[in-house]
Amino acid sequence: SQVLVVGAGPIGLLIIQALQDRGVKTIYAADINVRRAEMAKELGALPVKLEDMRKNADIAIDAVGAPVVRQACLAAVRSGGRIVWVGLHEPMTSLDINDMIRREIAAFGSFAYNPIDFAEALGALAAGRLTLPESWTLVEPLERGAACFEVLLDGAPVAKIWLEP
Repeated sequence: SQVLVVGAGPIGLLIIQALQDRGVKTIYAADINVRRAEMAKELGALPVKLEDMRKNADIAIDAVGAPVVRQACLAAVRSGGRIVWVGLHEPMTSLDINDMIRREIAAFGSFAYNPIDFAEALGALAAGRLTLPESWTLVEPLERGAACFEVLLDGAPVAKIWLEP
């Protein structure tokens, strides 16, 4: 099956690895941050623009949560396909539900901290099936917090910045 992951932040990058761990061979990744898209490519995902995925994905996974991404996932998934919404961002999104019904799209929400999933994820990390490369993160002092937002906005190849007190 062809899976599209939208968002190559820490959640999207881990989703790509989890899909590979489960044997998914064709994984596309889309991100507006070119450097994050490159990180997904380094993991083996195929870079793609959302507009090029029109009704081609068997599964679309939203790791962003923005309304435009939720709508793009609906446009990208084929008839009979599935959408998984993981990203939390905006609480309300307008979607063409009639399109979902006519094309028989199944939609699922996924939220962190389900005890079974959490235990499985920790096991995968411990076994080395999921990795957290040091290059994905920066550790900075708390007083540099505001400057760190600029680092992310400038498109740095960083998935997460941890602030230490």
